[in-house]
Amino acid sequence: PAIAARYRLLSGLDDACDLRSVAERARAGDFLATSAIEEGAHILGLALGGLLNVLDPEALIVGGGVTKLDQIWWPAFEAALRANALPGPARIALQRAELGDDAVLAGAAWLALTEHQHP
Repeated sequence: PAIAARYRLLSGLDDACDLRSVAERARAGDFLATSAIEEGAHILGLALGGLLNVLDPEALIVGGGVTKLDQIWWPAFEAALRANALPGPARIALQRAELGDDAVLAGAAWLALTEHQHP
C-alpha cells in the first residue's frame, strides 16, 4: 500500500491504484511508477540491512507481492540491503520465498496442525 500511496503522491493521481497497477504502469514505461517502486525497495533494503546487523541471521527470505516486481524492485532492494558497511548484509543469503503468496497460508496451517495436536 505504501508504494501505491507514494505513486499517487508523485503523480498527483487520485485513482484507487494498488501495487499491481503501479507495477503495470512501471512496465509500460511510467517513470514515476518506477521511481515509487525503487524508492520503496531502497527504504526496505536499508531498514532490513540495519536489522540484519543486529540479528545476524544466516539467510533472509523475502516474500510478498513486491517480489513479483522482479527487475523493477529486486535490484534496488538488494543494492540498498548490501550497501551497509557491516559484514552481515554483505554476506547474507538472500532468497525469494519459494511458496510465494501461499507462504503465510502454509505457515498458518502448519502452526495450527502442530500447536493443537493432542498427545
